[in-house]
Amino acid sequence: MGSCFTSCMVSQEDDITQSRTVDIIHKGQHRMIYKCLSGNTELSCKTIQTNRTWQKEAEALRRIKELSLAGPELINIHATEKIVYIYYKFIPGIDLFAYREANVTTEIQASIVAKQLVKNILELHNNYIWHLDIKLENIICRNGNVSDLVLIDFGHALISHDSTKMFCNSKGTPGYAAPELFQNYCSEASDVWSLGVVIYTFLFGKYPVIMKNNQISVPKSSDNVFLNCSSHAKEFILGCLKISPMERSSLKDLSEMEWICN
Repeated sequence: MGSCFTSCMVSQEDDITQSRTVDIIHKGQHRMIYKCLSGNTELSCKTIQTNRTWQKEAEALRRIKELSLAGPELINIHATEKIVYIYYKFIPGIDLFAYREANVTTEIQASIVAKQLVKNILELHNNYIWHLDIKLENIICRNGNVSDLVLIDFGHALISHDSTKMFCNSKGTPGYAAPELFQNYCSEASDVWSLGVVIYTFLFGKYPVIMKNNQISVPKSSDNVFLNCSSHAKEFILGCLKISPMERSSLKDLSEMEWICN
């Protein structure tokens, strides 16, 4: 298979063997992410085995680039017989999980994170992109700045013109994935659930959802953990973490909540 998306080329035959590898950013079972150089340009290169699903990620990244949406800036996709190489501009910084591990986080910071994520996810949804794997590790603090966030890794993303419900094989990441993903369907509200998990975890340092005997336990308004935050923060989080997708706050509703408007 030849190179595709030729308007986004680094070079006609650019792959990881011709770019100089600087570091391994992530090592997974089926995917690797490298930091590399093409000339003087710092890039990230994600390699995926061709027998794995990659076309939907490529479509999402191309759409993000064409519409100038917030997210990784696609440079090139090059497919060989066994490996697909996805190149995008390197984003300097650390992920939100590492940031929280290294810092004492505050409610003000959590509201700043929430405001940015609501804006970015709403922009994606308005352009028919569902991320479906939003988690602390997939949010980069550019240059270590929690006020400048970039949502990355669209490996589970879907392009959908139906905001309500769609068949889905993606299971996202345990701990962050919405309950409906385990029933093989998803919607815009699936990203809202994951957003709630991110904000709860960033603020309190633990996951909000407990699975026991195949039953999901979600936070309640009376939980002691909410004594450590404002009523506005609690309202935001609980609005995201409803078992039923139909009962969750919409991104538009979240964008108008006092917690992130002030």
